[in-house]
Amino acid sequence: GNPAVYRNITSSIGAQKQHLMYKYHGFISKHSKSGALSEYFLTYLKRNYRQCGHNIARFRATAKVHKSPVKLRPVVAKVGTTIEGVSKWLDYKLQHLLEYLPWCVKDSQSFRDEVIKLNIPPNARLVTFDAISMYPNIDIDHALQIMKNWFNTINAAQHGLHPESILD
Repeated sequence: GNPAVYRNITSSIGAQKQHLMYKYHGFISKHSKSGALSEYFLTYLKRNYRQCGHNIARFRATAKVHKSPVKLRPVVAKVGTTIEGVSKWLDYKLQHLLEYLPWCVKDSQSFRDEVIKLNIPPNARLVTFDAISMYPNIDIDHALQIMKNWFNTINAAQHGLHPESILD
């Protein structure tokens, strides 16, 4: 690549990448034995690893030109990376949890359709909020504990959802 734009990975980042691969293989080993990973997904993850090797996610940013001053929205592109396979597996598993949620919006069109069905008084006002840096500010340990409690509440393990693998 262009050295004015890209730089070589430092040994520190290389060590972090190696640690990530160690955790990746540990995840596959642990959860294939527990039954959380089906043969289909195990085959998929192994094939994905052969194709992607040690590719790691790429970071870029898009400009929010409608903001003043212009701000950047970070984007982590993981297509073509080893983690992409685990991400797809996690998405598949989380889809099964939607039935336990009282309400879920697929997209903005679905939201619009649901709001139109509501009996809203003519003097009502629609209010929106913008969460700034919401995801980076989530306390991960707290979020995992909340998820663990919720999995226990819905008896996720009895439905074959393997909460431990999802939380890993």
